[in-house]
Amino acid sequence: MKLVLYTFQSIGILIIGMGGYHIYKARQIEGMGALGAGFLGAIEIAVGGLTIIISALVFWIQKWRVSRKLNK
Repeated sequence: MKLVLYTFQSIGILIIGMGGYHIYKARQIEGMGALGAGFLGAIEIAVGGLTIIISALVFWIQKWRVSRKLNK
């Protein structure tokens, strides 16, 4: 289960990194392309953050359910 957690968290970090790159490139372009790249970067950062948070929550819930079943 920890392998799945670490895999999804690393995917989330990669997505956040891509979002940062798009925001960085958006500062170098002019016009509407910069706006699109900025929005894309912001969305990628949000999705990456949600991926990390959701994977941690799922891991915690699974761990809690297993410990609860063992205590009964």
